[in-house]
Amino acid sequence: MRYPSYTPVMPEHVSPNIQVPPRHQATVPSVSPDANTVAEYSSLEQLTLKQISNSFRELVYPAILRCKDFNLNAPNDPHAMSLRGLFQDPEHRETTWMYLATHGMPWNLTQGQQHALISILAPYIAKDTSCSWGGVFVLTDHSVRTDDMAMYKLLGDTVRSLEIPKDMLVVLSGCFLQCSTHNVSRQPAYTPWMELFLEKSDERIFQLATLELRERVLKGEFSTYDHILTLMCSSQSPTVSNILNSSISPPSRPSKLPELPLRTFLMLGAHEMKTALPLSAGVSFLMNGVSGVFSLQTVVSALFVSTLITATTHRRTFQDMVAHEFQEMEEFLRCPSYLHYADQVYGKLCELLPSRPQVARMLNAMDKNPLFSQRHKAWQKLRSSVA
Repeated sequence: MRYPSYTPVMPEHVSPNIQVPPRHQATVPSVSPDANTVAEYSSLEQLTLKQISNSFRELVYPAILRCKDFNLNAPNDPHAMSLRGLFQDPEHRETTWMYLATHGMPWNLTQGQQHALISILAPYIAKDTSCSWGGVFVLTDHSVRTDDMAMYKLLGDTVRSLEIPKDMLVVLSGCFLQCSTHNVSRQPAYTPWMELFLEKSDERIFQLATLELRERVLKGEFSTYDHILTLMCSSQSPTVSNILNSSISPPSRPSKLPELPLRTFLMLGAHEMKTALPLSAGVSFLMNGVSGVFSLQTVVSALFVSTLITATTHRRTFQDMVAHEFQEMEEFLRCPSYLHYADQVYGKLCELLPSRPQVARMLNAMDKNPLFSQRHKAWQKLRSSVA
C-alpha cells in the first residue's frame, strides 16, 4: 500500500534540557481558511493515520507479538525468522516505518519483541531512506528514554555506517545529549554515536552540546555529563576547541555593549539566519568568541529545520540580548558546580595530552587563569602524572 505524503512531526523537546522558551516560539500568521478546507484536510490526515495503523496491525503486528521470547544472543528464533522474512517485502517495511514515525513504539511490546522489531528492521534503514528516518528517530529516542542501551548501541552501529542527512544527524544528537552518564568509558553503547558525531563533525551538534553542558552545570549537576564533555574534548576541530575554551574562560563584560553592525540581521528568521550567517561565525563576531551561548533560536531551528522561528530581536534590542548573555555567563561562573566542571575539563584534556600535544595550549591557559587559583596545585600534580 502506498500512503499519501505525510511528514512525521518530531516531539517538541528532543532533550528535557534543550527546550523552546516562550519567547522563542514560532509566530505563525493568523489564517482563517473556510470550514470546507479545514474539514477536508482533517479528514485526509485522519484517514492517512488510520490507514497506517490498520495496515501495521494487520500485516506486521501479529508477527512481532510472536517474538516475545526473542533474545539478541539467539537471533535465529523461528518467530524472528518469520518476522525477518516478512520485512523482505518493502510494503511491510514502509508500513512499519510510517507507523513508528506517526504512532511511536507500540506501548505493550515486551523488551524481546522490541528487540526483534528493531534489530530486524534496522538493516533496512539505508534501503528505505524515503520513509525510514522518522522511524529511526522514534526508535533512537525510545531506546534512550527506556535506557535500553543494547538497542541504542545497535542503532548507533547501524546509523554510523550510513549516509545520514545532516539535519537528521543534528536531531539524533538530541537523543545523545539527553542521556546521563558518569563514566562513558564503561558504557559501550555511546561509542558508535560519539564516533559518528566526531566523524561528521557538524558544528551545530557541538553548539547544542555546549548549551546542554551549561544548563546542567547551572542546575548544579556534577557528574551526569561525562559523555558530552568527552565528545567535546575528543574533537580535533579548532572551532570546537574554541567553543570549549570559551565555556571555561569566557571574556569579561565590556564597558560598553557593541552596536548592531547589520540591521538586516534583526529581520532574518531562524532559517534565513542559518543560511546567511553560520552560527559559529555569527556568535564569534557578535560575542567576541563566546560560542554556543547566544542564538538559542538558531539552535532550535537546527533541531526542527522545518519550522521557521522568529528572531528574538523582534522583541529585544541587540544590546539587551548581549547583556542578557553576559548575565547568564556570569551566573554560570558563580554557580557552585562550575569549578567541578573546570576540573572535569582539565582532567579530560590531560588524558588526551600524550596523543594530542595541541591540547597543551588550553591546559596552559587554564593554569594561568586566576579564576582557578585554588585548583592550580592539584592540576599541576595531575598534569605531571601524565607527562
